Amino acid sequence: MSKKKLTHRGTYQLIIFNDDHHTFDEIINLLISYAGHLPTQALQCASIIHNTGKYPVVEDKYDVCYDTYQCLLEYNIVMEIIKKRKYDANSHS
Repeated sequence: MSKKKLTHRGTYQLIIFNDDHHTFDEIINLLISYAGHLPTQALQCASIIHNTGKYPVVEDKYDVCYDTYQCLLEYNIVMEIIKKRKYDANSHS
């Protein structure tokens, strides 16, 4: 009997949630440093997080999201990784 290998196929999102502990500048700098964002992109993400309460700042393979998640853990960022759902045209009929 072969062992089934656990895989994380598909596209995942690293979502950052708004909190009262981090400034805009802190979030912007962390997104630039660890998520590979350009300054303008990091500013836009920080604004969306502030205004809506959350935003997916990384959308990629699980390993990429997880690596970024691990880097941000030491800064006590409130975040989660979720699997991105594919739109199913038949589910809305």
